[in-house]
Amino acid sequence: MIQGGSAGSGKSGAGAVTSGSGSLRVLLVEDDAYEVVRIKNMVRHECSAIQIEFKSIDRLWKGLSLLEAGGYDAIFLSLDVPDVNGLEGLRRLQIAFPYLPVVALANPAQADVGSVAIAHGAEDYLVKGKLDGDKVVRAVRNAVERFRLRTQLRDLSLVDLLTGLYTRKTFLLFLDHHARLSGRRKSGVLVLYADIDKFGQINQKHGVKAGDQVLKDVAGALVKSLRTSDVVARVGPDEFAALLVGAGKADGPRIVTRIQKHLGEIPRNYIGGADVALNMILVWHVSQQDRSADDVLRCAAKALAARRAGS
Repeated sequence: MIQGGSAGSGKSGAGAVTSGSGSLRVLLVEDDAYEVVRIKNMVRHECSAIQIEFKSIDRLWKGLSLLEAGGYDAIFLSLDVPDVNGLEGLRRLQIAFPYLPVVALANPAQADVGSVAIAHGAEDYLVKGKLDGDKVVRAVRNAVERFRLRTQLRDLSLVDLLTGLYTRKTFLLFLDHHARLSGRRKSGVLVLYADIDKFGQINQKHGVKAGDQVLKDVAGALVKSLRTSDVVARVGPDEFAALLVGAGKADGPRIVTRIQKHLGEIPRNYIGGADVALNMILVWHVSQQDRSADDVLRCAAKALAARRAGS
């Protein structure tokens, strides 16, 4: 098994962190108009060496469209916007824009969910009703800087420290290489993309330590299920991908069955006897000049999310 994890995409350009400039643009996803005005006024009256501009939107789907255009340095996400359940909103942002830091905004009654959001990849969380200008400004600046430093560290690493699998960046290099080779033979490569079913609920109910153990156990099940020539990686907080070297389209169902068998062997006592399951999708990728390896993973993630939403 060629193995080696989760890293930001390292994508630059539109939407990349620009903390070196004299101003920061933040997208505020919040449907409470009063809260929006309060936050903007707090920042406006706060003396800071860096100017912070908030653009507000009341639905996550609208925010996703704005982020596609680029130009933002960070995101403030309310965990109770109407069009998406809090942690699911964070998950969507990480899939679509892994190169942008997110600060979660929680109601006082959601303070525990705010801490869980950090375990799911948020840089920080703030509790509404307990904000002031200094807290907001520091949250923005610290989130951008921490995210930048962590991305740099991840980019230096080939292997995810928690699972021992490859990082996203390393996986993309393998995928691009094998896709080019198969393209010369007028063929393609088979890619498996998967995420852990109800992983957020596992973290909330049993704690981050149990969630980490699930990630390690799933990684082990994937390694057992696949061949030594395959490349397997952790490509997101609870997302995995495998490059099934030399496999054809017809091999997919058999591979999925083998993975499910090994998942069934994972101990469940530390999560109250609950099953550990993967949502999986297979993608047949043919090398194209206008489609990068990262595009393949992002399209697979969107297709899997659409399938889950329709089920």
